Amino acid sequence: ESSSSGELHMDVDGVFSQHFSRVISEKVRNTTKKLRDEGICTYKAPIGYLNTGNPRYKPFDPERAPLVRQIFEKYAEGTWSLADLARWANESGLVMRPVRRKRTVEEMLSDEEVVIDTVARPLTFNHIHKILTNLFYIGKVLGSDGVYIPSKSHSPLVSEDLFYKVQSLLN
Repeated sequence: ESSSSGELHMDVDGVFSQHFSRVISEKVRNTTKKLRDEGICTYKAPIGYLNTGNPRYKPFDPERAPLVRQIFEKYAEGTWSLADLARWANESGLVMRPVRRKRTVEEMLSDEEVVIDTVARPLTFNHIHKILTNLFYIGKVLGSDGVYIPSKSHSPLVSEDLFYKVQSLLN
């Protein structure tokens, strides 16, 4: 109704909706914090691992994991630059995971269904640097307090010795 009683009813419904939204948000935050404290990966795994939909299970990607391991090994030799590694990775067929671009405003407002194809982008110098400095590859995940802790979701792709050798070369 457009009377004062109808408006009161809408106001009460709005308050209950806000409360429900806050309760759900709080439950999601608490569950995410609990999982992260346990060493469970609650975010997308980096290239070289598969995202199975189960945060407790992040297996190696059979196509990309060996190439990512080789990136660490080649950089540890001390003769490869990040640009050389990016070139080698692209020649070896290592690309980022396929993603879709964001829809434009016109596509969102369109009445027709818009199909956007996925694109696997080539690795760049910056991607290689992010790979080489990511602690995920030695079996650690970001905990709820921002500190990396041992993971229960995945196995290390490279040894800690190799990882820290690469870190010293990067510095």
